[in-house]
Amino acid sequence: MGGINEIQPGSSFAAKRSLITREVTKSEAAQADRKPLSLREKCELIVITGVGFWTTEAESAAWQRVGFGNYHIYGGMKFSQTKLNQLHKDIEKSHLPPSIVTMDKEGGTIGPWQHDSVEGGIKFWLGALAVRATPADTQRVAELMGRELSLNGINLNLAPMVDLQDADRPIDAWNYQALTRAAALFVKGMTAAGVGTCAKHFPDGSKIGNTHKGRVADARTKQELKINERYKPLIAAGVPAIMMSHVVFQNIDPAMPATLSKMTLAILRQDLGFKGLIITDAMEMKAISVLGLSSAEAAILAFEAGADLILGGTDDAREIGDALYKAVRNGRISESRLDETVARIQEFSDRFPIKKMADNQAAELGELQKQAAELYASIFGK
Repeated sequence: MGGINEIQPGSSFAAKRSLITREVTKSEAAQADRKPLSLREKCELIVITGVGFWTTEAESAAWQRVGFGNYHIYGGMKFSQTKLNQLHKDIEKSHLPPSIVTMDKEGGTIGPWQHDSVEGGIKFWLGALAVRATPADTQRVAELMGRELSLNGINLNLAPMVDLQDADRPIDAWNYQALTRAAALFVKGMTAAGVGTCAKHFPDGSKIGNTHKGRVADARTKQELKINERYKPLIAAGVPAIMMSHVVFQNIDPAMPATLSKMTLAILRQDLGFKGLIITDAMEMKAISVLGLSSAEAAILAFEAGADLILGGTDDAREIGDALYKAVRNGRISESRLDETVARIQEFSDRFPIKKMADNQAAELGELQKQAAELYASIFGK
């Protein structure tokens, strides 16, 4: 048996030993302790599977068998603390420990996390903050929201939403410069609380139609979309993830929704220099299915276009993971490309680790919500 001086430089022990001679970062320590992933596990890490407050025991058991490393909690604000805690315990039983757990916390009114049927939590509309709050208050709001999410085991918030348009709002109803400034502060506040953010939807939504219901095509140019003005400040603020839109922007790519468009993702990666995670919108939405594509085939096209994480539904995550695995095995997707994405995901989870929920944290959550209510009153006078 060799002595300590004979340890190979590439070994896990050698990696740990080499870190002793200088200050060890959290990321380096996590990398040294990380278990190598199999090819199938790498593919499973690309998928975010959807779970919800309607969860049954059978579904929980299925997730544990599937072993995906990322989860999106739909209807998350309707969870009681008890049910949310149980959901996390179910997720933790998976053979692949979770790297990312997400929720949509975009805004609204203030209320407690109490009952399954009552929407609650610390919630402020970003647009209202943009026109009413000081920069310091906007960042403080985001930090309080982030601390609440972190206590509840969430390490990625699929917000802020910075669309100029959506199906329910006419063009430029927001003062987009004010909204962008508020969104950058939102990113900084969440980051300070230990929670990552995901700006959405790149390059925009559209007032023409709803991508949940079908194909939406928009003829605006890159200049009219104000891509640089809206996204450069968010990237400079350190936003770690950006979600793609399912809208077809005909002056960028006349055929493909932005989610599946190499030309659109190239704007984000090459023109804007974004190095973080690129996430698809949900692959089960009608804007994708009307193309005649299964969620699995659409996921492969999105990954080939440059996306990192595929947002699947409750039912199609297994199919997406299997399809990605087969695409790597048959050479359609290179393993080096897969490894680039895995590295981005692991870098994110090292920077924003998931905090384990305590069995009783009502007092801490109550104090956060009290501070939020006081801040709300000081901003809006209510």
